[in-house]
Amino acid sequence: MISTIKTHSPKTLAEAYAILQQERSGIKVLAGGTDLMVTLHARVEQHPAYLNIWKLAELRGISESHDAIRIGALTTYTQIIRSALVQQHAPILIEAAKLVGATQIQNRGTLGGNIVNASPAGDTLPVLAVLDAILEVGSAQGTRTIAFNEFYTGYRKTKLAPEELLLAIYLPKSAKNDWQYFRKVGTRQAQAISKIVLALRAFWRCARKKLPITKSIPLALPTAAWRRL
Repeated sequence: MISTIKTHSPKTLAEAYAILQQERSGIKVLAGGTDLMVTLHARVEQHPAYLNIWKLAELRGISESHDAIRIGALTTYTQIIRSALVQQHAPILIEAAKLVGATQIQNRGTLGGNIVNASPAGDTLPVLAVLDAILEVGSAQGTRTIAFNEFYTGYRKTKLAPEELLLAIYLPKSAKNDWQYFRKVGTRQAQAISKIVLALRAFWRCARKKLPITKSIPLALPTAAWRRL
């Protein structure tokens, strides 16, 4: 028996907002689909309808302002890896993106999807935590920002309302004395689900250090003891 799913594929952000407003909690947002396809195939998750936002050009691209770089929520890992702006200001995000699955996953998987999926094993999450990322979310009522380090409320739970979409991620530009380090530990060297993911950032002149660790705890939290160093 062939199973079927109901999908909406809006062409504009306004159309996507209207569908979310109408469907509310009965719809699941589909971005790159690299995680959702696995759960659908395993029949462990099914929703009445899915909102396919892949065609929304407003959610793509990497740009900069005077103090931050903006990464659209649908920007893929491959696009992040190839970005000179990300390499200049957030090189550990590129390191994390390179370790997300194989090339096919990197071509399809999105940074926004990794964030909203809210898995403790998310490779990019400790990087965004240590970089003090700001998330822009929107709905038919308007837009608002949420500090990444305040976005998660529990295991696979976020502050994103049912009618909202993640629009973009803002990363403050790095300083010259900004040192960054990333490390992923898995059961094998490549294409592994992370056991522990660590991101470290140090500002040597002001002796500010952060050490977010994920996977061993349900939320990405800076290690309190390291903050006291």
